[in-house]
Amino acid sequence: MTVRREKWIIVTLTCMILAGLPLMDTVTVQAPDWLFTINLVVAYEDAPHWDMASAFKTELAKLGINVELRYMDAGTYYDVVWDTGWNKTWDQGGWDMDLSTFMWLPTDLVWFEGCYSAAGHPPYGWNYFGWQNEKADWLLRKCMSTVDPELRKDYIWMWQDEFMHDPPHATVFYPTYYEIVDADLEGWDFIRWWYDTDDLKLAGTSLEDDVTLHYGSAEDLLTLNPVFTLSLGSETFTDQIFDMLLKTSKDPVTGKAILKPSLARELPTYSPDGMSATVYLRENVTWHDGWRFNATDVKFTFDAVIDSATWSSGYGDFAPVIDWVEIVDEFTVVFHFKQPAPHFNTLLADDYGALIIPEHILRGIPHRQWRRHVTNTETPMPGTGRWKFVSWVRDEYWLVEKNPDYFLGEPMIDTIYNWIITNPSAGLVALQNHEIHFGNCWAATMDEIRTINQTDPTLKVTEEPSPAMQFFGFNLHHPILSNRYVRQAIACAIPYEHIINDILPSLGGSGIRATAAVNPLHGAFYNTEIEPNEYNLTRAQQYLDMWRYSQVGTDYTRGPKGDADFSGYVELPDFYIWVDNFGTSPADWPFSAGRPIDPDWDNSGYVE
Repeated sequence: MTVRREKWIIVTLTCMILAGLPLMDTVTVQAPDWLFTINLVVAYEDAPHWDMASAFKTELAKLGINVELRYMDAGTYYDVVWDTGWNKTWDQGGWDMDLSTFMWLPTDLVWFEGCYSAAGHPPYGWNYFGWQNEKADWLLRKCMSTVDPELRKDYIWMWQDEFMHDPPHATVFYPTYYEIVDADLEGWDFIRWWYDTDDLKLAGTSLEDDVTLHYGSAEDLLTLNPVFTLSLGSETFTDQIFDMLLKTSKDPVTGKAILKPSLARELPTYSPDGMSATVYLRENVTWHDGWRFNATDVKFTFDAVIDSATWSSGYGDFAPVIDWVEIVDEFTVVFHFKQPAPHFNTLLADDYGALIIPEHILRGIPHRQWRRHVTNTETPMPGTGRWKFVSWVRDEYWLVEKNPDYFLGEPMIDTIYNWIITNPSAGLVALQNHEIHFGNCWAATMDEIRTINQTDPTLKVTEEPSPAMQFFGFNLHHPILSNRYVRQAIACAIPYEHIINDILPSLGGSGIRATAAVNPLHGAFYNTEIEPNEYNLTRAQQYLDMWRYSQVGTDYTRGPKGDADFSGYVELPDFYIWVDNFGTSPADWPFSAGRPIDPDWDNSGYVE
C-alpha cells in the first residue's frame, strides 16, 4: 500500500519537490545505436523516485540501453500501470518499467499471491508485471497452505530463490519510514495506521469536546467500494468507513504487530484438520443507515470477492483459500478452505478484500456490475466503521463524521477533513503551519526532518522500519524485458549503494539493501542466505551478451526466453546445445569475450 500495497501504495519518502510540472513530462537522452529503449514511468507526485530514476537512466546508458523517463500524475500512472495499460507496452499505451513500492502486512505473507501468482493478474490482483512462473506459483501456494512453520519457511525460502532467478522486478531497498505529525496526536503509529484507530485522539480532549482532525492525502479517491480498493487514498477512505473481522494493531508492551478482533468478537476457531475456521460475530453492530449487521453481510462480501466476475482487487489472495462460506446462525459463519490456510487470520485483516460491505444495499445486483455502480464511483455505501461519510469534493477533500453508535465506543474524533494535497512541498508547509495534523502528502530532506525534530516542539518525528520494498518493476509483456537475461542485466546495472547512501538521505529517507520481495520484518520467512543483486556492469554486459545470442535467428517476441533451446526453462539439454556449438569451455563461447558465463542463472559454470 503504505504500495501500502496500495496493496499498492506509493510509500511517500520525504524529499524536495519540483514545481509546475505539466500533466506529463518526458526526459529523453539522444544517442546513436542504442541496443533498445525502455520507457520508465514515474508518478510525479512521488518526487523521491525522480533522482533514483535519473541514476538508473545514467547507468543503463553505459550499457547502450536508452531509458526515457515518463513523468505523469498519479491518476494517469494508475491507469497506465494498474488498469487499462497493465498488459501493454509503452508504445501500446501502457508501460515498460516503473519505479514503485509494495507495502506488506507485517503479521504474515498475505498479498503475495495477489501480487505474484498467475491468478493475480489485474483486475483480479496486483501482478501487473504479468509474471507467470509455475514453479514460483507452486512454492508460494505450498507455503500458504502448509501448517508446519518449518515447512512454510522452506517453501518461501525456495520461492525467494526462484524470484531472484526469474525476477519480475529488481528490488532496491527495504525502507525505514519517517513520520511528522502534530505533537498532540495520540493513538497513531505506522503499524496501526487507519487499521486500528481505537485510541486516536488529540491530547487533552474528551468526548465532550468537538474535535476536528485534518489529514493530508497525497491522492484523491479512485474507488469507493472496498472490494475494489486500488490506491492509498481509497484505502484510507474505506478504512475510515468500513470494518474487517480482524484488524492489525500493535502490542503496547513489545511494539510488535498483532491481530485483534474487530467485527469478530474473538479470533477464529479452526477445525482439527485445518480445513475450516469458525468466526463468531459481534451482536451489537449496526450499519450507518441503521440496518443490523449479521452473518449475511459477511458471506455476501466474501462470495463477491472470490467470484472472478466481480473483478475484486482481493481475488488473487482470497480465491486460492476460500472454497465457500457457510452461515451457521445470525452471528456465526464458517469459512471452508480449499487447502489449510495458516495465514487466514491475517487475511481477515486484509483491507483489500476483507472490509465487510452491506448486503442490503447491493443484493440483487450482479457482481459484474458493481465496479461501475454508483456506490463505487459517486456515493459510497454505509459502513459499520468509526466514521460516516458526509461529502466528497473531487480533487479537494472528503469529509467524514463520527458514528456515535460505534460498537467499540464513541470516537474521540468528531470530524475528519481529508485534504487532497498532491504537492509534497505544500504538504510539508501544511504540517508546519498546522493546517493538517498528519498525512502522507508531505516531503522533506533528512536535514529538514532533523531540524523539525530538534527545534519544533509542536511537531513530533517518528522513525520505524517498514514492511515494504522499493523496486524497479518489469513489464513482462514487453518483447525484450520478457527475456530474463535482460532483466538480470538491468538488475546488475542499478547503483544500489549510491541510491541508499547518497540519494535517499537527500530525499528524507533511509533503507537497507533488498533481495527478493519478503521483508526482514517477516522474521523467519526472510531468506537470509540470498545474496542481493550486485551493481556490476561487467556482469550486466555478460547477461546482455546472453540475450543477444539467444535471439539470433529466433522470434523473441513469443514470450519469456533466454535459454538455449527456447523452452522457457534452463535445463540440462541447453548446456549440450551450447557445448555442441562452441566447445566445453565457457571461456570459448563467443558472447563471453573472455568473461566466462553459462546458461544457468547463478553463473556457476554448470546447468543445475
